[in-house]
Amino acid sequence: MVRSLTPSSCLSLIRELGCPVGLVWIQVHLGTSSSGKGANIDLVPNDDRMREILKRLPADWRSWSQAADAGAVTPLGWEVIGWATDVVADFYGDDWFRRNLENLSHPLMSMYDHPLSNRIAAVRHVERAARIALLPEDVMKALSKGPNGICRSTSSDEFDHLDIVLEVIGLALRDGWEVGCEVPTRSGRLPDVRVARSGFAYSIEVTTQGFDRSLRATRRQGDRLSDEQFRLEFGHSVECVTRVARLLSDEEFSEYISALEQAAAATSESHDLAEFDLGFASASVYPKGERPGTTTHEGPMLDGDLWPRFATRLRTKAEQTMGSGRSWIRIDEGGGLLALTQAYHLPIEEKLGWLMHNTAIGLADFQHVEGVVISHGAEPDWNPMANLAGVTERVSGSAVIERRLPGGRRRRTYLVRLDRGGIVLPRHLLLDPGSWYGGEDRWLDWALNYLGKPSIQTLVQGESRRELLP
Repeated sequence: MVRSLTPSSCLSLIRELGCPVGLVWIQVHLGTSSSGKGANIDLVPNDDRMREILKRLPADWRSWSQAADAGAVTPLGWEVIGWATDVVADFYGDDWFRRNLENLSHPLMSMYDHPLSNRIAAVRHVERAARIALLPEDVMKALSKGPNGICRSTSSDEFDHLDIVLEVIGLALRDGWEVGCEVPTRSGRLPDVRVARSGFAYSIEVTTQGFDRSLRATRRQGDRLSDEQFRLEFGHSVECVTRVARLLSDEEFSEYISALEQAAAATSESHDLAEFDLGFASASVYPKGERPGTTTHEGPMLDGDLWPRFATRLRTKAEQTMGSGRSWIRIDEGGGLLALTQAYHLPIEEKLGWLMHNTAIGLADFQHVEGVVISHGAEPDWNPMANLAGVTERVSGSAVIERRLPGGRRRRTYLVRLDRGGIVLPRHLLLDPGSWYGGEDRWLDWALNYLGKPSIQTLVQGESRRELLP
């Protein structure tokens, strides 16, 4: 029987096998893709015992989709999950699944994708299958088994890229657009997506903004601390809130973990709150079940200006659409620009204005690019009772859209429409790719209804009914 592994259970298995924890890198990046992917497990092959771990992992789509318990999924939900598994297995193939394992990196071994008894994972699986099932036959063939199709790749980056392409196509189809992929333009270029409707046509380039050196270092430190925090919380039956002001030296990190262990032991014995502050890092350790709020770790903000890297990525994609006519860019910003710099603290309207100003300057030489859709991905909705901003709109048609998505997620999306000298219409009258995202929260219910499947609230616990739009 295949053993289902989440990051935490993977760590437990490694200890069971006697492998050093450092052999496994759990790559956790909350909300860095449009689909909310959130995490991969990369198994670093510097020990033969790691092969033993691979034997315990699911070997194909159907074994991956099994779960030891029903969790948040209803009996009807498991029927739809079976359908979804058939769809994705046919699209990606079991050979693709196995080759990713053999390469010791798999994009679906994450806390947000596995096991499917988890509400977020179940909804994401059904959502991905619905996007695939709606594809026109020629588009499905191109994206799956074409010359640049996913079946030929074992790159997690290309898997993430395809997830965003599927998102864009799904939203376009819902809005009544004809869709094409791998369709050459007059310039001979192959944009990611071509859409057309009512005499309008656009090329859409999809991309992601990854991690630079400083962010990778910050993440590595976060990975080490997360493992130590997990070990102490599990070993002492406590809950911690850790705070780190900057990147730490090895000596500082060891000092911090030693102080954290002492505080955890003290709380475990006394059942009282224990706190300490070393200047460069601090922590609060609570008895199990008493940690307030949802924050477990506060890490350092990134220094320096990250905009030049982002602007370079925008210009690169703009160059790829030259000669393609009117174009848009859809970018998932996972490089820390929106989440790990001082821009994070700006009010929504100011942040939108900052993005509009800088994007207009960066793309001034590319008048064919009419807009950019920017997001740092879906993320878990830790506070579902909190009010969201909804739509914050500018006269120019640019907007920030905050939506709750099925599966206990939320996302903030920035629509930056560039002034190209035309008549400025209200956002609800615009016919362009930016107009698709206003109803993003209702897309999955629409897709399931179109495909003859039950609505999402009947498939998993805790989903509220969303009104279907025509």
